[in-house]
Amino acid sequence: MFWGVDGTEVDHRQLVDACGWADVILVGELHDDPIAHEFQRRLIVEVASRWPGTVLSMEMLERDEQRYVDDYLAGRISVDEFVERTGSASWAGEGSWESWYQPIIDDGHAAGATVLAANAPRRYVTMARTEGYAKLIGLPKEEQVLFHVPLDPDRGNYRARFRSLMSQHSDPHAEDATTDHLAVDSWFRAQALWDATMADSIRNAHREGATKVVHLVGQFHTDFNGGTYGHLARRSPGIRILTMSVQPGTDTSLRREDLYRADIVVYDGLEPEPDEPEDEEPSMDQADPISD
Repeated sequence: MFWGVDGTEVDHRQLVDACGWADVILVGELHDDPIAHEFQRRLIVEVASRWPGTVLSMEMLERDEQRYVDDYLAGRISVDEFVERTGSASWAGEGSWESWYQPIIDDGHAAGATVLAANAPRRYVTMARTEGYAKLIGLPKEEQVLFHVPLDPDRGNYRARFRSLMSQHSDPHAEDATTDHLAVDSWFRAQALWDATMADSIRNAHREGATKVVHLVGQFHTDFNGGTYGHLARRSPGIRILTMSVQPGTDTSLRREDLYRADIVVYDGLEPEPDEPEDEEPSMDQADPISD
């Protein structure tokens, strides 16, 4: 583990001290990294044990699934029912929920954490992309509580990084470049809804008295002060945010490309796959646009 600002090594005591300082801890993952999920599990157990009132916030669960989260944690439904009702079994690949995310929820809750379904339901994310924010704003109020329309879309580095990644998936021989740009803008509109909703969920949990909010999320959303971080920081300027990013690699010093990636950069000890991209890339062919 290294400080992202200067590459100094971080030990366990410093990690705990940093968590003690923070109101919100954003932990960026690659969804298929088993070491990242084990790091997250141990982190939430330690934070929840040290600071009662901790909230485990998850990109992987959507706001309209909170009732299933509450029912499961209260023992009203089984784990199988919970996974079935949330459609989570293969969230990050076949068997991923049982192997990675369910242990985080179970062990975090056993340590005292409550669990927050932080994300916007995908149907509204798709609507943002295909029909725009005006359509969302026109929905009934009981639906509007399930998402947060960003009032201040990011137009800086995060948007540029998103456009760069998306361009890698566009047709290089397309005749109408304007259409391609409009398509990327629509995907970013959906991405911003995703980010803003997660940030709003975290903000609400903090305002409602959470001692700590530990948010698990695909690293693109928070690396280099990305979209979720940006929306949260702009709406809650006094909130203390600690960012972490778990990266593949066996490096014993901070890589140049990871400078300023997060407050704390963690290397998982695994050799990266050949030609592995820096971030999980968005796909123009996905049902939803989200880059994690």
